[in-house]
Amino acid sequence: MQTGRIIYRIRPKDDKHPVLLPVGEKVQFRIDKDKMKLRVEDLDDKERDYIVVSMTRRQEREQRADNK
Repeated sequence: MQTGRIIYRIRPKDDKHPVLLPVGEKVQFRIDKDKMKLRVEDLDDKERDYIVVSMTRRQEREQRADNK
């Protein structure tokens, strides 16, 4: 999942019943303690828990800032 500044690598907290997230769709999320709570309105509007595996700064933002 990516935001304007960060790319998140996430895994579903429930390994037994993982839900495939749609590619290219907008999601709403929030961080609650050690979990990311994510909701896809167009999917089923349920909030699900994910574990953040890694966070990386988006390169294209840095490159645009360097070119200014």
